[in-house]
This record gives sequence, structure tokens and C-alpha cells, in this order.
Amino acid sequence: MKFATAIISAFLLVSSSSLISSAPTSQGSQKNGYLAVFGDSISDTGCLRNLKDSDTIGYWNGRFTDGPVWSDYASEYLGRSLINYSVGGAVVDNYITRNNDSQPSLKIQTKSFVDNKVYRGFLDKFVGIISYQASDLYHYLGNFTDSNFDPNKNVTAVANSVVDSAVRLLDSGVQNVLVWNAPNTEVPLGRMFDAQDIIGQFVSIYNKTLISRLDETKKRYADRISLIDMDKFVRISKSKPITEKLGITNTTGSCTENFGVTSPSIPVCKNPESYYYYDLAHYSVRISYLLGIAIGKGLSRGNKVEFTEAGLLQIIDEFDIKQSTAKKNYYIDHCPSGDCQTNWI
Repeated sequence: MKFATAIISAFLLVSSSSLISSAPTSQGSQKNGYLAVFGDSISDTGCLRNLKDSDTIGYWNGRFTDGPVWSDYASEYLGRSLINYSVGGAVVDNYITRNNDSQPSLKIQTKSFVDNKVYRGFLDKFVGIISYQASDLYHYLGNFTDSNFDPNKNVTAVANSVVDSAVRLLDSGVQNVLVWNAPNTEVPLGRMFDAQDIIGQFVSIYNKTLISRLDETKKRYADRISLIDMDKFVRISKSKPITEKLGITNTTGSCTENFGVTSPSIPVCKNPESYYYYDLAHYSVRISYLLGIAIGKGLSRGNKVEFTEAGLLQIIDEFDIKQSTAKKNYYIDHCPSGDCQTNWI
């Protein structure tokens, strides 16, 4: 399938690196605790750029957007030190996905965190967030016409592995773990290669399995584990009241057709703040800002994150997000260097 081959080729640009065995060291006071984030490029704060030692990976300070990502805003809002294991292109489990890339999967990220002796003794001061956004599902596009490929079986295995990683964190002593589901909505990458219907099938299976497993897991861990409904966030934040309030006029295209790799030959729009997506798969700075503060507020109210239109509108007003840019926002105001409280694997 031509579109699948093209997607995989683009995707692999941001998903090959050597695994670095060293883990982050803790910084800052334990007063407010720590935010540990695991996932892929949607949350990467420079990890893949550091692993590959290449300034062409990512955009602003190695992020996969034109400014801070959601975890930058959330950690600053909460006053928690950010311990970020997320790496661009990471899948959930290299064995399940049959992924030959060597960057740490979600399974490896969580195991590395749990095995890190630096954190033993104060793991109860951590809140963990698994912010996986469907990297495996894009890998599966290349297998869709293979008669041996069973999307229900393979995608279900991915969802189960995500919850297994969450349980690993809880059993280690982490205070609370929140798990993202995947947005079942159009992204520029899917539109470009006419793959949105297939992606939608994968996401539906994934989310259904994930929620079912989380419900089962809650019987043992109660309110220590919960869902962050990213599908709901994207649907609400793409609605007319929100986009008008943010000054976003384009929710289907992207500011640039780059895909996680800076390329001078690919143009970038002059008004990135007016786009919902910065590149083919990653949110623009205002959406990242809105998401980060919304998650931060939810965590501050007892580690429960709920998205409502009224709540998001209130955040936009409170933080004047419509006037924000990549260089003018809450994170930069509190962190002029752009790399405060951030650690990488």
C-alpha cells in the first residue's frame, strides 16, 4: 500500500536511535513532588534529540511542536519536577509490534524508571502519566493487507501492554497513574495518505480494550489509576467555541508538512498559532498550552482529569492563551531558558 509505505518511511525518521542506559537523576525539592511522564513524541521534551545527538530532530528545544509541550506546562503549573522518559517514535512493546528500532519502548521506559535506585524511598511522591498516542498503530498500517495480520488481536495486545506498564508503576509505589486513550479524529497525516478510516478502526479497538482493562484494574487499585480522555479533549477543543476563543482557524491541515524532523526544504507557515496541528501529527503551541494547564488543574484537584467545554474556555481566559505564542506563554514566563526541571533518559 503506497500510503502505508510513505507513512512508515516518514515515521521512521523519528524512530531510530541508540538506547542510553543511564536514567535521569532527580532535581529540585520534594515539597511538591514529581511528575513522571512516559510515552512517545507527543510528550518528548528533547529525549530523542539527545539520544541521536542531532539538532534536526524535533523543532523548539527538541519538542515535536513549535514551543513547549503539555508536560512542560503541567509540571510548571503544579510546581512538580518533571521526569520525562518519553521519546519520539517509541512503541508500547517492540516485541508485540515487531519493531526493530532500538529506542526505548513504553515497556522499557517504565521498567527503567522502576529499576532506578535514585527514586527508591520517595516513589509515593510521584504521579505517573502514560501519554502514549498510537505510534504502534501507525506501524501496523504497513501490515494491514497481510493476510496473517489480525488488527483486533494485535491492537488489543498493545492496549493490554499499556495497562501492564501502568500496573508496573503502581506496584513500584508510584502514588497515582493516569493513562491517556487515543483521539479517534482526523489528523493531517491520515488525511495526506487517505488512511484515516484504517486509523479509526485501530483507535476504536485500542480505546475499547484500554477502557475495559482500566475498569478491571480499578478493582484492585481503586482511584490510584484513572483515564485521561484524550479522545474527548480533541473533540471538545476542535469545537467552534474553543477554536474561536483560541484564534485557531485551521483544524484539519498543519502549519508544516514536516514530520518531527526539521527540514529547510519544507516550508513552515507564517501563523502557526492559527493551526490546531503544527506538523502532520503534533499539536500546535496553543493546543499544547491548553492541554497542559487542563491536566495540571486536574492533578491539583486530586489526580482526576476531566475535560469540559466550560472548563477549557475558562482556562483560555484565565491564561490569555489566545495571545500566546511559542515565545510568549506561561512556561516561558516561568522558565526563560526553556528547559527547567526537565530530565531525560
